[in-house]
Amino acid sequence: MSEKKLIEGRAFYVDAKGGLVPEEAIKPIDLLRDQLVVGVLDKVMDMRKKMQDTKAECMADIEAFVNIAAEQYGVKLGGEKGNTTLTSFDGKSRVVLAFSEALDLTEGVHAAKQLIDDYLTELTKDSSSDLRTLVTNAFRVRQGKMDVKRILELRSYNIDDDRWKQAMDIISDSIRVASSKRCFRVHTKKEDAFEQLNLDFSTI
Repeated sequence: MSEKKLIEGRAFYVDAKGGLVPEEAIKPIDLLRDQLVVGVLDKVMDMRKKMQDTKAECMADIEAFVNIAAEQYGVKLGGEKGNTTLTSFDGKSRVVLAFSEALDLTEGVHAAKQLIDDYLTELTKDSSSDLRTLVTNAFRVRQGKMDVKRILELRSYNIDDDRWKQAMDIISDSIRVASSKRCFRVHTKKEDAFEQLNLDFSTI
């Protein structure tokens, strides 16, 4: 149940605005709904804690195996970033250890935006409208941040203009890794293809 307080022998519940509402003034259906929602939350939070503990245990087991294999063969498993795929003996299951990186852009991206704007200004309105929309959407700021993926997609357009090419070079030089984390995914074989084991609670 939501937070409940006893004041001079009377029961009060704290509402969404932080106020105190006497229990007798609350409809039974509202109390039942509150009990349901808080009960579901408690169960899901307990499951989330178990998933976090299981993830930590699995990651420790995987890293221990990678270290053992490295000592035995004298080589480091995985690619340049440490990505590793481990497959069961029967070939029906596999674990993929990977690094996930979050990219960001330095202030150089603003110089690139200015070069692109200068290029677009010289184009006629009709011929540049679609491209201008793409650029505007790419550089749009949402919640204080630019969409790095959309900006990087601009590099895929083959535009023969020195300012555009310079802008794309600046964008490439502006990329930096803001953060990285190690994660693992589990796959099982269905017929001839591997499928990732989905642990997203909302889609199970």
